[in-house]
Amino acid sequence: MASETSLTATINTLYGKKWTSFGDSITARESWQKYVADKFGLIHSNCGIGSSCVSGKGETAFWQDARLDAVKANDPDIVTIFGGANDLVQNPVIGKEYEFAKPIDQKDKMTFYGAYSYIIETLLTWKPSLEIMILGTTYGHNDGADYSNIITYSEISEACRKVAQYYGLPFVDLHGNTGFNKFTMANAPFNTYAPDHIHPNDAGGKKIASLVIAKMKECYLL
Repeated sequence: MASETSLTATINTLYGKKWTSFGDSITARESWQKYVADKFGLIHSNCGIGSSCVSGKGETAFWQDARLDAVKANDPDIVTIFGGANDLVQNPVIGKEYEFAKPIDQKDKMTFYGAYSYIIETLLTWKPSLEIMILGTTYGHNDGADYSNIITYSEISEACRKVAQYYGLPFVDLHGNTGFNKFTMANAPFNTYAPDHIHPNDAGGKKIASLVIAKMKECYLL
């Protein structure tokens, strides 16, 4: 009977694959990716930029060619997309789901749905075999109420889920399953998972990683 170690190595079809994490500061700070990469033996590259939004006019918005070209430059096998936290600050227009069906050159990238679908379709046009996993936004800043009276992080997470559903992509419900809330994401003593209401500490990073690992096992291991 094969040992557990050799059996794990045999069935780990992710070993040596190239993974790019694409996102904002929660990606850029790299509190969670090392645990995912170490678990599967992935070759990881970080394409996170702090304060960046999925949609809108910002020069670092996810849909901008420079951001997408940076992802492509790594020639990844897998891309995780983790964004939306900063979109809330600019009171985004979520948009309508008909953005998904629009031709790629007609999508309204000032809307969350339009920008996100543009990102997905640009990457899949470039590399149809690319595995894309979408991470929903986490809880933070009183579910966004500290910055917006128009939209919540719960609603942005749901928008991320709908994008994933439309394109048949794995979705990681970080908002619903991390245990991030006002009792764990604030100032001491309520700082189990983050000290500043939004950016995970090491314990918070491990919670995110555990959910990403579980989803990768479910969807990518053969």
